[in-house]
Amino acid sequence: MPARSEPTTSRDLIQEDLERILRPNLPRLRLLANRHLVITGGSGALGLWLLEMLAFLNRTQKWDIQATVLSRRAPEIPRRLPQLNDIRFNFLATDVRHLAELPADTDHIIHAAALTDRRQIASIPVQVIGTNTLGTDRVLQAATRTEALRSFVHLSSGLVLGQAGLGENLAEDHSGRMPAPFGGDVYVESKRCAEALLAAQANESKLPIVVLRPFTILGPYQPLDLPWAMTDFVREGLAGGPIRLFSDGSPVRSLMYLADFAYWVLIATLHAAPRSVYHVGSDEAVDMLTLARLVAAEIQPSPAIVTGLGRVPTQAQRLVPDIRRAARELQLKPTVSLTEAVHRTVLWYRLQRPLTSANPLS
Repeated sequence: MPARSEPTTSRDLIQEDLERILRPNLPRLRLLANRHLVITGGSGALGLWLLEMLAFLNRTQKWDIQATVLSRRAPEIPRRLPQLNDIRFNFLATDVRHLAELPADTDHIIHAAALTDRRQIASIPVQVIGTNTLGTDRVLQAATRTEALRSFVHLSSGLVLGQAGLGENLAEDHSGRMPAPFGGDVYVESKRCAEALLAAQANESKLPIVVLRPFTILGPYQPLDLPWAMTDFVREGLAGGPIRLFSDGSPVRSLMYLADFAYWVLIATLHAAPRSVYHVGSDEAVDMLTLARLVAAEIQPSPAIVTGLGRVPTQAQRLVPDIRRAARELQLKPTVSLTEAVHRTVLWYRLQRPLTSANPLS
């Protein structure tokens, strides 16, 4: 059997992912037909993947899915990504901190708006807290005024769980050690506060709230200028290197491909029971040095790797989810292995011209 040919454009690569993930799962997605989704943070990587999937289903299945896309940069999406210029999509420039209302006929809300950039966390921490907590409250308040909401899916973070034990995968009920308030992480605390708001609103208004906690994600549409380890590795590698690690390479993570991530969010939107909490990610653990080597192997000539540029931890820090609940209750599992996810991600960035526009909204 001949080897599968590689996509020759970044658009072809995304189209391959859409066909591979969505075609076999059309029966599970059929409930999306004639539904109206509101997506906050729609110009982020997850938002763009969700829109890719909804547009694909409208094109190929004629499901007449409506989407209201809320983001400060939402109106730029159809101009820069013409494949998402679907007449059923409405792109609204919106800051969730000032949100007043949502369409009355909203069926599903996917609340993904958040400030996650470490540079913003350091420079404008009050705005980070406001967006991640007050913004969540504004969306919740608007949701209570919709007519027949079917689900409210909130994207939290696996970081809210605190630190894991050695070799431990984090389950949904994990309770790890958290830092003292003035040594804490503004982003993490804002996400923990948002979860408390969601629980209170579920009790008070009976909104059908589902919490998803993503762990580390990688894939097309992530801006290369984000200060995350994976984007650092790819950006530095494609620039010729070296790939720099501030640790000794021992911290352990797992990485989920963005197409899988978006599909999991859609399935949870349609099938998760209210008041459910699910971890979203891969349970295939990898240390950061191995990950850097996987990235370097995708680039020719292979860039050098430098470790230990910052504080070297005395033991590995682990952030890997237990995803058995999603498998058991929603029949979900990652479909893209770590090595394939790295390969497809690096290939997509290489096919982008220029690299600085890896996310067309960055």
